[in-house]
Amino acid sequence: MGWKGTLRAIQAAGRAAERDTRRRQRDLARYQTAMAKANEIERAAYEVEVYRNRVAQLVSIHREDSCRIDWQRFSSASAPQPPQRSTAQEESARHRFESYQPGFIARLLRRVDHERSGLEREIDRGRDADEAAYRESCAHYEQQHSEWREQKEFAARVLSGDHAAYLEAIKEVNPFAEIGDLGSAVKFEIVSQYLIKADIFIHGESAVPRESKSLLKSGKLSVKQTPKSEFYRLYQDYICSCVLRVARELFAILPVETLVVSAVDDLVNSSTGHLEKQPILSVLIPRQTFARLKLDLIDPSESMKNFVHQMEFKATTGFRPVERISTEGFMHAP
Repeated sequence: MGWKGTLRAIQAAGRAAERDTRRRQRDLARYQTAMAKANEIERAAYEVEVYRNRVAQLVSIHREDSCRIDWQRFSSASAPQPPQRSTAQEESARHRFESYQPGFIARLLRRVDHERSGLEREIDRGRDADEAAYRESCAHYEQQHSEWREQKEFAARVLSGDHAAYLEAIKEVNPFAEIGDLGSAVKFEIVSQYLIKADIFIHGESAVPRESKSLLKSGKLSVKQTPKSEFYRLYQDYICSCVLRVARELFAILPVETLVVSAVDDLVNSSTGHLEKQPILSVLIPRQTFARLKLDLIDPSESMKNFVHQMEFKATTGFRPVERISTEGFMHAP
C-alpha cells in the first residue's frame, strides 16, 4: 500500500466511529419513505427529529475525531525485507522419492519403475513450484519496496515543509467532506512550513434552518420562523464549529504550528449595496493553545476567547465584515 493508500486507510479507520448525529441522520433517511405513508402525528415527530438532528450537526462539527498522521513514523519506517529463496517443495518431493518403498501390489503389477518415475517428476515440479513462488515473492517485494520508498520520500517532504506535499496530503485525506455537505467549502494557502491560512466559504442561507420545528401537546407539528436572535446564535456556533474543525484536521494531518482560519460569507457591501464575499470571523490558532481545549465540552462561540480573533457579532443583527488576522510575525517556527 502506497502513502496515498495508507492515508486513505488511516482516514477510513478514523471515520469508523462516527458521531451519533451523523449515524442518526442516516437512520432517519431510511424512514423517510415509510413516513410518507404514516399518519400526521408520526410524520410530525419525524420532521421534528430531523430538525433537531440538523441543529445538533451544525454545532458539533468540531467534535468529529481526526485521523492523526505520524509522518515521523512513515519517514523512519524500515525497508521491507527481500524474500529468501526456498526449496521446500523440491525437498519434500525428493524426500518422498528417496524414502519410497514399493508395496506388494506395485511389485506384483510391476509398477515400481512407473511410480519411481512419477516421484522423480514430482521433484522437478516441486523445483518449478519453488521457483514460481520465489518470483511471485520478488514481484511482491518490489512493489512493497517501491511503496515504502515513495512513502518515505513523501513523509520527508512533509516534514521538511514542502508546500506541494502539504497540499497533496490535504487533497488525499480530504478531511472536510462533512463541512462541504453542510454548506461550506475550504481553500488553503501554505504561507510557510509552520503556518497555513485557510478560508471557509460559508453558505448560511442553506446551512442554517430559518424555520424551527416542534411538537404541540396534541402531537401535531408546529413550524415557526426562527427568531433572529436564535438564528444568529446558531449561525455563530456553526461558523465557530467549522473553524475549530478545520484547525483540528490540519493539525492532525500536517506538522504546522500556527493556523489563521477565516470564515467568509456573502454580506452586503454598504458602499455598493451588492452582496460580496467578506470575512466575518478570522482566528489565529496556535497548536499548543488548541491542544489544551476539550473539544467535546466547549461552546464553539465561547471558545474563540482562547485565541486572537476578529469577529463583530450581535445576536440581533448577526455579523459584520472584519479584517483577516495578519500573518506577519508568524512565518517561522515559534
